[in-house]
Amino acid sequence: MTQDSRRPEFELSVTLGIPFSDARAARAAIKALIPDNVNMPKGLSVAMSSKSSLVSIAVCADEVQMSTIVNTI
Repeated sequence: MTQDSRRPEFELSVTLGIPFSDARAARAAIKALIPDNVNMPKGLSVAMSSKSSLVSIAVCADEVQMSTIVNTI
């Protein structure tokens, strides 16, 4: 728990699989999302990849407040 917020912090890992119509659309989605994943809050990381028409987004949080995790997803 942080001293100033008194809210519990969480450790969490979430992987989302998002299907697209084709591989080109999947690559375009990743390219569009890259700017959103810079300067992440401490303890939060996002990794993205595509395989054929499926985009995988992995969000990992370590000692981060739930609201930060929800806003990221």
